[in-house]
Amino acid sequence: MSFKSKRPPPDPVAVLRGHRASVSDACFHPSRPILFTGSSDGELRIWDTIQHRMVSSLWAHNSAHGIIAVACSSLLGNNKVISQGRDGTVKCWDIEEGGISRTPSLTIRTNSYHFCKLSLVKKPIANTKQGNDETVNIELPNDSTGKMAKDQEEGSNTFENPLQVGLTEETSVEELKYVAIAGEQSSEVELWDLNTGEKTVRLPQDDSAGSSSFSVKQRG
Repeated sequence: MSFKSKRPPPDPVAVLRGHRASVSDACFHPSRPILFTGSSDGELRIWDTIQHRMVSSLWAHNSAHGIIAVACSSLLGNNKVISQGRDGTVKCWDIEEGGISRTPSLTIRTNSYHFCKLSLVKKPIANTKQGNDETVNIELPNDSTGKMAKDQEEGSNTFENPLQVGLTEETSVEELKYVAIAGEQSSEVELWDLNTGEKTVRLPQDDSAGSSSFSVKQRG
């Protein structure tokens, strides 16, 4: 196909101006008309996508390092946003009526200073054990989370699912965790619990690392 036949890019619906430095990342709120942006000078902003105006801003990270990534997910709820800075920290912020909270509700010091962006868990995961004591991670479909919550309230730690066929032992559902991923070393991936601010597992694991229920053997 000739380059001359390519259609020109469409005009933008709106241009949001105001950042003093280059924008390094952006994400939409999962259910509200809100856009989050982070810039290289450490500023985090909230934008109203209907009125095309800034709602709130704060200096979330050190201006000398800036923001690598911003993330928002329905699994976090409707009032949370995550920012990651090149200062080695991941911060969780509360979204209030007037904008963003002035202080983070949680700060995780990941010691990750490179350019790899974090990632939020996309689906709930249940761990199941086979007869050979290996752990298999099962990603639950979205429509099963309601039943999971009900079973947990009733004290049950098992659920019925067609994926259980061939499993020889009970399947236990762990408490749903909000997990961010950040690598301290170039060859490592770390999973952090955004509820407690604690590191849950480091991949790949070495012999000196503590035991964990996470397993990569069945995930290819």
